[in-house]
Amino acid sequence: MDLTLFAVLPYCSTAMEKTKLAQAIANVFVALAQAIGGQTAALACVYLVTALLSELLTNNAAAAIMFPIASAAAEQLLISPNVMSVAVMLGGSAGWILPYSYQCNLMVYAAGKYRTKDFIKIGTPYHVWLFVGVVLILGSGERWQVRRRMGWVGWGTVLAVYLKLSPVVSCCSRVSIWWWACGMECQF
Repeated sequence: MDLTLFAVLPYCSTAMEKTKLAQAIANVFVALAQAIGGQTAALACVYLVTALLSELLTNNAAAAIMFPIASAAAEQLLISPNVMSVAVMLGGSAGWILPYSYQCNLMVYAAGKYRTKDFIKIGTPYHVWLFVGVVLILGSGERWQVRRRMGWVGWGTVLAVYLKLSPVVSCCSRVSIWWWACGMECQF
């Protein structure tokens, strides 16, 4: 089934471009983005729609459907195509909330006897975390300088929030991550 999907996906994107469907949907994105807040809102919308499609379809299908739309929207809003492509890529890779959104989710779903509620509880903070990162980093464009703006206090806060929100990370892993962030070497 996946081989068929890979064979059909390029034609899906081409068909959307040739029939001007991608342009029509991009016009909706552009109108919405201009009403809300411009380029950053467009990046956020593209990420959110791609992430939603990634939950319902495969990540490859979500990216193939959204790329022509994102490309047309980027052209209209004068956003770098590379930046918009990264928003599509991150949204397409964000399949954490539903057990059937990615193959690995299904494997651990059955083997670990998890429920959909477990995926929602763990996956939602990751979606929120990545959404905030997309908006902050991609939305600020060339102006974002991670080292100058964040510093040790900023990165320490980000790390502390991640470690607190992530119940999946074991205690030993938390210590290793913390030591790595502080620039120390540790071996367990």
